[in-house]
This record gives sequence, C-alpha cells and structure tokens, in this order.
Amino acid sequence: FLMRQEMSRFFKADEAQRVSEYNFRLLVENAPDAIFVQSRGQFAYLNATALSLFGATDAAQLIGKPVMDRYHPDFHDIVRDRIHQVNQERKPAPPIEQVYVRMDGSHLNVEVNSVPFQFKGENGALVFVRDITERKVAEEALYRFELLVENSRDIILFVNREDGRILEANTAASTAYGYSLDELHKLRIQDLREPNTIGLLPAQMAKADAEGILFETIHRRKDGTSFPVEISSKGATINGMRTLISVGRDITERKRSEEALRNSELQFRNLANSMPQLVWTATPDGRVDYYNRRIEEFHGIVEQPDGSWEWSKAVHPEDLQPTVDAFQHAIGSGLTHEIEHRLLHRDGSCRWYLSRAIPVRDQEGRVAKWYGTSTEIDSQKKTEAALAESEARLRLALESAQMGIWELDLKTNRVAWDGVHNELFGIQPDQINRTVEFFNEFVHPEDRVPIQEATRKAIECRSPYGVEFRIIRPGGELRWMRSQGRVICNRKDQPSRVLGVVWDITQLRHAEQKLVDATRRLDFLVTESPAVVFTYELRPQPELNYISRNVETILGWKPEWFTENFERWKECLHPADLPVVSSGLAELERTGRQVFEYRFKDTQGRYHWIHDEQRVVVSEDGRKEMIGAWWDITDTKAAQEELRRLAAAIEQAAEIVVMTDEKAEIVYANPAFEKITGYSQLEVLGKNPRILKSGEHDHAFYRQMWASLSSGKTW
Repeated sequence: FLMRQEMSRFFKADEAQRVSEYNFRLLVENAPDAIFVQSRGQFAYLNATALSLFGATDAAQLIGKPVMDRYHPDFHDIVRDRIHQVNQERKPAPPIEQVYVRMDGSHLNVEVNSVPFQFKGENGALVFVRDITERKVAEEALYRFELLVENSRDIILFVNREDGRILEANTAASTAYGYSLDELHKLRIQDLREPNTIGLLPAQMAKADAEGILFETIHRRKDGTSFPVEISSKGATINGMRTLISVGRDITERKRSEEALRNSELQFRNLANSMPQLVWTATPDGRVDYYNRRIEEFHGIVEQPDGSWEWSKAVHPEDLQPTVDAFQHAIGSGLTHEIEHRLLHRDGSCRWYLSRAIPVRDQEGRVAKWYGTSTEIDSQKKTEAALAESEARLRLALESAQMGIWELDLKTNRVAWDGVHNELFGIQPDQINRTVEFFNEFVHPEDRVPIQEATRKAIECRSPYGVEFRIIRPGGELRWMRSQGRVICNRKDQPSRVLGVVWDITQLRHAEQKLVDATRRLDFLVTESPAVVFTYELRPQPELNYISRNVETILGWKPEWFTENFERWKECLHPADLPVVSSGLAELERTGRQVFEYRFKDTQGRYHWIHDEQRVVVSEDGRKEMIGAWWDITDTKAAQEELRRLAAAIEQAAEIVVMTDEKAEIVYANPAFEKITGYSQLEVLGKNPRILKSGEHDHAFYRQMWASLSSGKTW
C-alpha cells in the first residue's frame, strides 16, 4: 500500500512535470524572441526563432556546438565571464548588446540576457536574444540626424504652426541670431523677422504647412542688425502638433556674390561692347545666348523666342557646313574650337573672320559655358593671298633668274637647298648630302675660308651675309657664284639659321673684267690726251662726279681737289670771266650744248686759256648729267695775238702785200695794193694775180716763180 501510495505520488509528480515541460516548451517554441539553452558552453536547445536568427535550417547544425562560435571575437571575453556567472555562480546576466555571427558569416546586432537554468539535471543558462538591427539603424539615423542638425551651418527651427513659437533650434540658429538656445525657445518666429516683412508671414506659414515653400526674407539678430536669409519650410505633425520645420541659410555672401556677379557681368558687357571683335557666349549645348553690339554690323543674326540667337544666315553659304561641323565637334569633345570663315555684313560685303570658342568648366570638369570671339582677318587674308602670289612670283623670278635658295641650320650644321641650286653646282639628286662638308667639296680651296669668315661675321654681328666665291663643278668647270642671305633668330633672339640665295655670276665676272680692261684703256687714252674730261650734276646740289687725272699735268691740281668741293673751280676762274661762264651754264641747261672760253688759274697762280665744250645727257630716270672736255688753248691764244699784231703791221705797210691760196687765187690784199694798183680788194679777191700782168715777162718767168712757191721756197 505504501509502495502504491508512493508510486501514485511519483506518477502524479511525473505527470505534472511532463505537463509543465510541455507548457514550457510550447511557450518557448512560440516565443517571438530567440531563446536557446546553453549547457557546458554548448547549445543544448534552440527554438525556431533562434534557428532563424542564426541562419540555421535544422537544430542539428547547432546542438552540441560551442556557443562561442556564434559570438563575434570582440565579445569572447565578455561572454566567457557571463557564462561563468550564470553556470557557476548561478546569477542572472543582465541585458547587453552583442554581435552574433550567423551561419553565412554575416553579423547581427542583438540584445542578450540570460538566467540560470537546469537542463537535464545540469546547470546551464536560459538565454533570451532580441534582434535589434532595426533599432540600431533607427538609433544610427537619429544620431546622424542630431549630428546633422547640431553641426549644420544652416539655421534649423521647429516652429509651432498656430502661434509661431520656436519649439526647437540648433546651434547654428543660436550663432546666427546671437540668442542662447533657452532665449530662442521663448521667442516666436515673428521676433526674428524684420518689421517690414512680418506682414508676409501668415501667407508664407500657410503655404509652408500646405505644400512647402522656399523664399527669401530679412531676419534680425539680437543686437538689432539684419541679414538676408533663404528659408525652406514644410509642415509636419509631431506628437499631435502641426509644426513647421524651417531651414534657413544666411545668404549675405551669396547676395554679395550675386552683386559682384552683376557688376562683373556689367563689366564684361561693357568690355565686350568696346572690343573690335564680335563677342558671344553659348550654353554647353551650343545655343548662343549673348552677342556684343558688333552684332548690328552683321546680316541675318536673329534673336529667337527662347532668348538664343540664330547665326547661320550670317555665315557665307560655302562656309556654313564646315562651320557647323567644327562647332558640333567642339561641343562633343569639349575642346577649344577655331575656324576661319566668311561672315556677311549688313552692307552686303563679305569678310573673312577668325572665330574661336573656349570652354569654361565647372568644378566637376563639365563645360558650363562657351566664350567666343570673331576677329576680322580680311586684311590678313588678302595679305596672305598677296604674299602667296608674291612668293609664287618670287619663285618664278628666282627660277627664271637661275637663283637657288638655301638654308643653313646652325644647330645641326646641315644645309637644305632647292633644285636650282643642284643645277648650278651640277649635283645629281641621288648625290645630295645635306652637310656643310659636302658643300665645301665644290668650293674652290682658296675661297673656303672667306665663306666661313663671312658666315661667322654674319652670325656674330647679325648682319647681312654676302660673299662671292668659285666652285668647281663635277666636270672640272670653274664657275663664279654670288651668295647673299640673312641670319634668322629664334624666340629667344638667338641665331638659329641662315637663309639665302645663290646665283651664277660667271658671265658678270667676265663682263666686269672686260669693263675693267676697257676702263683702263679709256683711262690711259684720257690721261694721255691733251683734253681734260669731266662729268658733273647741278641738281639738287652741284657735284663733280669725275675729272680725268691729266688735269694735274696741265694745271697742277689733283683731281680730288675738285671732286671734294665743286665750288673750288670758281676760286680758280678769272674774275672777269665769271659772268660769261655763269651765263653760259644757264644756256647749257636750256639748250643742252654750250662752248666756253675762259681763263683758269694753275697751282702757280698763272692763268691758262681754256676751251670748254659741254653737253647735257639725260638718264632713263630723268637725271641730268653734264659731260664735257676742255683743253689748254693758251698757246693758240698767243699765236692769234701774234697774228693780230702781224696783220696790223701788214695793213699799215707801204709795200703791196698779196696772199693767195694753193690755187693761186687772191685771198687778201692790203691797202697799199689798192693805193698802188688802183684795184679794190673786192675786185681782186678770188682772181689770179695775172690781172697785174704787164706783158714784159714771158711764160717761163712765171712758171719758175710758181715752181719755187709750190716747193716752199722764197721767190
């Protein structure tokens, strides 16, 4: 009986325990939180929520495994202490935030607390786990929001919609207005507005509450000063109260920047309008949104309804497509754009322009604006065309004149020359070696040093280069060459190359030699001639160009004495003859030819009679040159004087004097003839003296007389 009674109590207790365990398991299995049993540091049991939390598909994946495997290594020391506290000391472990490692290796934020627990007769712990990921995210967001609010440079105010009381304010608001946070909480939004803007406040608050608003206004600080602000405000319900969340920004600097920008824009427009170029700007996609006043000069540039400008009609039809293609390429590539094209003016003219567009980029490197100019280059294009034509003519002239072009690079010491140069030197194209040494092989040995010296002097003095030299062509032919050039400097003003031309002067050299020989012969003839040859010019100033050297033989004066000072001839001219000579020179300019006779003084002070014949020669350029020759007629003048005296004696003689020519015809009879014979001079001139025949002498007498006279004998 006692046994049955004891067994009955046992079975009842066992039944109660089974019911209790069933109820406990039912509660644990359906608990929303994760629950597991830890025994000996291992998982002994996990409910469904715990399995899901750890990412396990079956309890077997965790039962009997160390619980430490599911804790983040940063928490291992703490977890060991808590297991000891619960298992050994049998004390509950308070809630703590930890990080679990799920089956896939991901981390999970959880809150854990545990209590001592007997599981199958062994001390363990009943562990309660709550996933706090969402809470952590919310807390993190709240923390970031609080940091944002407190560290924001913008003013943040929470304002009661009904009465405008300031409910919350951040540090930036306190700094901006000069109030403490406590002082701000006692104010209304009206207290922060400039009096003349308060009238706008009701409508602004209503719109902010209904749909949100962004506006600019003026706020006042505690010290009474004001500043412009930009307010963004929107309504929200917080704890059952309609609240306006307003974010304000002090836009003082922006206003200054805008004012500076307006001033800069005005300065830009004034500067652009004063420029001689057409100045324009365009949006990143290429729409022109501004032109300066030069637009008035062009045809077909029309403003569009959207404020942009249509410019295509201002471009010459032949240049339009290349212009559009080049600009589109620039827009696509973001690179600087440059093109030469013709633009049409309102007066109907068409001129060449250089249009250039430069992109201006924002902080991200994107094109924010295009700035462009169109500079007239019509004169330059015409100059270039004229230059090209001039170069073509020069090339034709050089080729026609057989003048070769060469260029010496001073850095590489190499020479470049054209085909004419090859022909002059007799070089075949396949034989060309562009070195100075190759060139020197053709130069006569005696002329190599003069060429080098001329080149050195031109480079050092930066003076024109010029030299004449001989070359020996491949066949042994000797030719004379003339080369001229100039030194070209680089941007640093240092000589970098020598550019020049070369041509054959062999025939000129031969002609010069012939001229020298002829000049020597002429000089010999002039010097040995009794006549002094000279040339001079009267305009603009009298100048003696040449006088032969025999003037020194005749008068003792050196030729240089006259050529150095033309006026010296007046010093040697007899004073009495100066009027005659001056009058004769004037007549010479008028008629082109004149003959003078005058007296000229020699170095000994003696006067010589000079017979001077001059004529005027006019050159092709209209220049007049006087050419003349004079010779000393002093002896002739003396003989003439002697004859004059002899004639006077004959005229006065008492004897008959008769002169005949070689034909025996009377050419002169003195007064005594007239007196004695009774014949006048007019009667006997041209007659034979036989008119005086008396008949007393025979023919033999007269033949003897004429025979004696004809032989030069006196009869």
